[in-house]
Amino acid sequence: MLETARQVLDIQTVSTIQPSNSAMAVGFGNGLVTRVPPGHSDGDNMLREATSSLEQGRPVGVMASGNGLLLELSHAHDTAVRSMREDEEDKSRLAVWLWEYSPVCYLTRDHPEFDRIRATLEQAAASGTRVWLANHMHMVEGEAEVWWKIMDVRPIESLPPRT
Repeated sequence: MLETARQVLDIQTVSTIQPSNSAMAVGFGNGLVTRVPPGHSDGDNMLREATSSLEQGRPVGVMASGNGLLLELSHAHDTAVRSMREDEEDKSRLAVWLWEYSPVCYLTRDHPEFDRIRATLEQAAASGTRVWLANHMHMVEGEAEVWWKIMDVRPIESLPPRT
């Protein structure tokens, strides 16, 4: 039986960008190498954000398929967590308030790393430590609202400084 490689969700800095066959290869500080296939609807935006990360050393949110295709790449925000609580209107998500970025973002219970991210957010809110937070590239359009869905959260100190 064939095993399907698991989707990657992470926050990393870009270490390389180079042509690879008919795609652009984007490498990250943790050794992950992905490909932005030609014709990807967000390919130009992802490459601009990757270039900015490479030049400035700022982390980005990364979502890649198990076979190395770059699905999303979004800006990561250096922020403090103000508070979080159950969303009273939608029990499938937690509402997260941040100090420096966006009024509210949401962590959905179907996120594959829900427990880790929730624990990171709770610890940051309790201690006042800062986190890197990346949302998905596009807002979620619900029936009654449009909202930011959290892709990943990492403690600031978890990413090594770029050399």
